[in-house]
Amino acid sequence: PIIDSASPNLKAFKARGGKLIQFHGWNDPAIPAKSSILYYEDVGRTMGDTSGFYRMYLVPGMLHCAGGAGPNTVDWLAPKALGWYILNKTSGANKKSGAGRGTALNTPLLEKVIAELHAHPNLWMQRSAFILQLDFREQTRFDLLSKMCLEKADTREFFLAKAMGWALRQYARQEPKLVRAFVQKNPQLPALTRREALKHLA
Repeated sequence: PIIDSASPNLKAFKARGGKLIQFHGWNDPAIPAKSSILYYEDVGRTMGDTSGFYRMYLVPGMLHCAGGAGPNTVDWLAPKALGWYILNKTSGANKKSGAGRGTALNTPLLEKVIAELHAHPNLWMQRSAFILQLDFREQTRFDLLSKMCLEKADTREFFLAKAMGWALRQYARQEPKLVRAFVQKNPQLPALTRREALKHLA
């Protein structure tokens, strides 16, 4: 039952607060990606909207779980599992304080997690501090994001500079003028970060 769990009824899993992130490589030679698509659709037909606890991602070029011509390593932890947890954990507090969906998250939990990741000696943990808020949209704490970018402005690490630009570009979908002004005001940011941040701004 563990290996061949084909039941689309995940009600008990959802009721216990479970979160499911499923990914499948489009170039998987062992198990066709279509099988994951069919299962995802079957769960939707059985349970209705599953976006609150179950999401699936198809990775171009990935082989069986890893490898391949496309992106073959993905950080699901920071923007998905950890990001989801913080959003869900703090949504009740936001409601109690009268803050709605359009309000940036004002919570010690987010500040604590980001501070610990940002100060970590490991490059990938530092990167997680930037991409943690990718799905926060208008609830993004831009004050934290911009402060971290300035503190890492002298980085020569490609993946860190890329993540900084990615995070800024994502928030630019909500506040394009704010992001543009920040980038223009801080020419000391890595060139890669600046290009990524302004990529979709005319």
